[in-house]
Amino acid sequence: MYNVTYGDTSSSTVGYLATDTFTFGGTPVPGFVFGCSDDSVGDFSGASGVLGFNLGNLSLVSQLQLTWFSYLLASDASADAGGESDSLLQFADDGSVPPTSNHGRSTPLVTSSLYPTVYFFNLTGIRVDGQDLAIPAGTFDLLANGSGGVFPSTTVPVTYLEQAAYAVVKEAIAGSKVMPPPVNGSELGLDLCYTITSLKNVTVPKLELVFDGDGAVMTLQRYNYFFADNTTGQDCLTILPSVGGSLLGSLLQTGTSMTYDIAHEQLIFETQAAAASPANSRASLIMMMVMVMLNLAAWVLLF
Repeated sequence: MYNVTYGDTSSSTVGYLATDTFTFGGTPVPGFVFGCSDDSVGDFSGASGVLGFNLGNLSLVSQLQLTWFSYLLASDASADAGGESDSLLQFADDGSVPPTSNHGRSTPLVTSSLYPTVYFFNLTGIRVDGQDLAIPAGTFDLLANGSGGVFPSTTVPVTYLEQAAYAVVKEAIAGSKVMPPPVNGSELGLDLCYTITSLKNVTVPKLELVFDGDGAVMTLQRYNYFFADNTTGQDCLTILPSVGGSLLGSLLQTGTSMTYDIAHEQLIFETQAAAASPANSRASLIMMMVMVMLNLAAWVLLF
């Protein structure tokens, strides 16, 4: 038997652990360990399974001894006329070079002694409209005891920043001269919200994440950190405060190719310039989050 609860604690699965021969790209893998779920909790958006890509012993990465894997979370608006998404998942175990271009930027992957199966990386700063924010030194550090740090998630849509960093980011955005007065966003469970009408002709402040590495700057699009919900008529910042660590959610990663070069212990990211912005939706915020998940046969879990 197994019992697994995922990182955001809103989804879980219970079932039996088994082994069988799985075939990947025509190559059979005997003795592959997998779970057969007979009781699942949470909205898996119709997915028929879950693929684990963390560093645990039973993950796909470990069992296939992958040297790299890459995913692109495409926006719902990028789907073609037949409803097919441009989301992409690739992986290899042959030591080949990850499929990146000269536009890709890399940052080292680091390990937490407290969470050794999770991918962490060093976020060194945040910029708003090209200006480095005065975030207290050490806010994003991965501490010697394994706490803190910054890690990604493909199942948690909203991004969480350490309280000290979030307060500075919120102040920089809300305090911009172009931004109208905010409104109460409690209905969506978010903190900094505006009416859709008030932001209709506003170019919100540009947000950039600065990582450890030469030129490792991730420039975000509006849809990576703002969400317009037609049901409530609100347009909200999809970033919230946290304590004990920071998490980069799936919305923030949408439209960016994320390549985990395990062999060289680095993350290579490349923003897809052609990625379309999700249109406003009448669905709830949570449903919108689900739509930007991988439209594949399974979810991809990084922790």
